[in-house]
Amino acid sequence: MKVSLFIASLIAFAILALSVSTTVTAQDAATVIKDRKNHMKKINKPNIRKIMKSVKAGTVGPADAAAAAKIRVNMPKFMQLFPAGSGPGKIKTRAKDTIWSDFSGFQAKKDSLVKALVGFEAAAKSGNAAAADKAMRTVVSACNGCHKAYGGWRRIKLKK
Repeated sequence: MKVSLFIASLIAFAILALSVSTTVTAQDAATVIKDRKNHMKKINKPNIRKIMKSVKAGTVGPADAAAAAKIRVNMPKFMQLFPAGSGPGKIKTRAKDTIWSDFSGFQAKKDSLVKALVGFEAAAKSGNAAAADKAMRTVVSACNGCHKAYGGWRRIKLKK
């Protein structure tokens, strides 16, 4: 009987330890949020701006495809920057609670962006300005859809 109680206690402790390790502290959340912002500022934003400038000028090419690839390749890392406990409540963030309550929807938005980026890469590599413009509009729509639904809403506009 004592052995069974001891084993049950060990199992309960292990479950508690695992559940605690899947969330982050406020200090860790601040670091993760800073990493998310840096990702957007250092990878997504400059590459999107470069691409948009080329699309607007009608001069898309391999360098624009490479810029889109940088965003696409870094999306899995970006998605890892949303651990449980790094949302609103512990620390100020524009990320909405819906990221964590609907992570599969958030993941689907990421998948839509990746698919749109692949389409843009192909159009940019071909040098077809009209196809690149159309593909970039799909990328911008994917970005805006995610930002509107999950936070950080700042509408991106592709001007001509």
